[in-house]
Amino acid sequence: MFDLWCHILRRRSHSVLWLMSSHPSVIRNLRFEASARGIHPDRLIFSPKMPTDHHLSRLTCADLALDTHPYGGHTGTSDALWSGLPVLTLVGDTFASRVAASLLKATGMDDLIARSEREYIDIALRMIDNPKATVDRHFQLEARRHHAPLFDIKAYTKAFEEMLLTLTCKNSPETI
Repeated sequence: MFDLWCHILRRRSHSVLWLMSSHPSVIRNLRFEASARGIHPDRLIFSPKMPTDHHLSRLTCADLALDTHPYGGHTGTSDALWSGLPVLTLVGDTFASRVAASLLKATGMDDLIARSEREYIDIALRMIDNPKATVDRHFQLEARRHHAPLFDIKAYTKAFEEMLLTLTCKNSPETI
């Protein structure tokens, strides 16, 4: 993934990669690896872990979240989407590599699901090249926050209760 991210950074010299870490050796190693891939180390921006409300607030400052692979985002992707931050994911064959895609589908952002490394890069570059479309994505996510299936807790609760009732009725002695 780091190779893909550096490829994107090489193609768009005005972009930066914002990562969460405050551990000096992680920062040093990633900056070294970026430099080895032709990226100026200062284009990697590091932020420390913060309380959730502060973290969610700072996510609004980013343009696009780049998901990891083969183990993709779970809570982090949900947090980003809740904050109005579009997420780009590379879907895989395992549960761990498909969660972010499911979350994106539940917010109507299916076109941010890449099926290959090439597509991942192409989508990222299109998003970088079209800041207005990226800002529109932020607004779409904010508008969908309270009625998209991912965040509609009332609809989820109702569906879950109905599923439990169906299972209970199918397994009750009266129906045997």
